[in-house]
Formats: sequence, structure tokens, C-alpha cells
Amino acid sequence: MIEIVSLLPEAGSQVDQNTVIKAELRFSIANFQYKKNRYYISIQFMDSNTRASTFSDGEENTVQIEEQTGTVHMKYPLNIVWSNPKLRKPVTFYFFLHERTGRNVSVVLEQTEEIVYKVTE
Repeated sequence: MIEIVSLLPEAGSQVDQNTVIKAELRFSIANFQYKKNRYYISIQFMDSNTRASTFSDGEENTVQIEEQTGTVHMKYPLNIVWSNPKLRKPVTFYFFLHERTGRNVSVVLEQTEEIVYKVTE
């Protein structure tokens, strides 16, 4: 389970390249198995080239999880992805809860509902 406890700016707000997304996220992992760096939460933006693909850039795009349940805080500056031609506008994104299953391989365990921001150019 992953859910948004708080989000700034709120969904539906007007954003620009200087906006910093701040989120508090609550999670719970069924069948949790402790292993360092096994679980993480990421922010993923809709790809303008497809209907189903997402992407993310920068080191700020993930938060590692070491517990079965808890709350994490994430800050993500939109200027990291703003100039990327893949960024769909209006800005549409999700938070994903991942489990690493191999080297550079993970599966999405859960995701939030989509969040959409209006865009100021």
C-alpha cells in the first residue's frame, strides 16, 4: 500500500519549472523481507510519447525503504525534468512503491492515483 498523506503544491495547482514537489507518503509492504536497498519509492512522470510509459531523472527521484510500514518525505524539483521532451504537459505523475528483484531490475508493488498539475510556460 502507498498513499499520499500530504502534497504541495496540491493536485490541480498551476506549476512551472521552479516548482518543488513536496510529498509525505505512507506505505506498507505485504510479505516484507528485509534486505538493504530492496524497497524504494519513486516519483514517475508520464511520457508524452506513449500512453502507458513513465520516466524520472535525477538522484532526488527515489527514497529507500528499510521498514515494512512507515512514512517518508520526498522533495522533487521540477526543473530536473522540465526541459525533457518526454515530460507530458499538463504534468502528470505517480508515486510508485518498488521491490528490487535483481541487478537494475524492479517490480512495482503499488502506485498512487495519478496527480496532475496545470502548466505555466
